[in-house]
Amino acid sequence: MKRPLRIVCVAVGDFYGRADEYISRLFGMLQCHCRQQFELHCFTDRPRRAPPQVTQHDCSGWREFQAEGVHPTMWKLGLFNPEYVEFEEFLYLDLSLVIRRDMQELLDYAFHRPEDLVIVRDWGYDCYN
Repeated sequence: MKRPLRIVCVAVGDFYGRADEYISRLFGMLQCHCRQQFELHCFTDRPRRAPPQVTQHDCSGWREFQAEGVHPTMWKLGLFNPEYVEFEEFLYLDLSLVIRRDMQELLDYAFHRPEDLVIVRDWGYDCYN
């Protein structure tokens, strides 16, 4: 049996203000627009009110990201540390992402590339998303 697609998000601090709501919205959008069976994993520094199907992982011990002046978005870098994340392959999605249509084209692109790390160029800024 094929393993469900692992989808990962990060919710730390009060950066998003309404992170619990954003986690629930992301899960709902995935249910609507992801044809593949999936698991949503949220790495968070505190328990969140999220749908019971969302697996929450405690990242409060990621001390290198708790220094003065470290922006909450930097915590995403912890996903590359194999001591913190046990899966080798996953799809990372920002909590602020809005999914408006079927994701299959994006999933095919991401998981059928020869590169180990696939990053999508941002459509609004000269950077990567």
